[in-house]
Amino acid sequence: MGPSMNYTHTEHPWVQTDATLVISKSDLVPEAVTERLGLEPTGTRLPGPSRWDPDGDPSGLWLLERAERELGHAGQVDAILDAITPSAEVLRELMDEGYDVGITTFGYVGTGAVLELSPAATTRLASLGIPLKLIVSTSNR
Repeated sequence: MGPSMNYTHTEHPWVQTDATLVISKSDLVPEAVTERLGLEPTGTRLPGPSRWDPDGDPSGLWLLERAERELGHAGQVDAILDAITPSAEVLRELMDEGYDVGITTFGYVGTGAVLELSPAATTRLASLGIPLKLIVSTSNR
């Protein structure tokens, strides 16, 4: 057996992060989702091909994004959860009606990058029944 190797990395958080509630469906009407949730979206797209990705998913989108850097990644997720928790029943109804509902988080990562989420946030996600999708970039920017 060869000599052992010891690798050490300094842990650090993801950078340039955001968290987004994403609601999609092939026949999504953004105004109807807004009315039902009682929340204003930060972005919407009507169903149909995207001009940026014509071969991509043509579903309509309703987005609620938090990207304020001062909140940090965990704070962005918490802010989304704070905004949507009062509408938990409506979100469940939308899921029952075939809407795809999830929270997407994005960030740049490198060696030693750690995902920061509080136990309370993971408990809230689980109680809402909303999946968390992680999108990472290892780009050197």
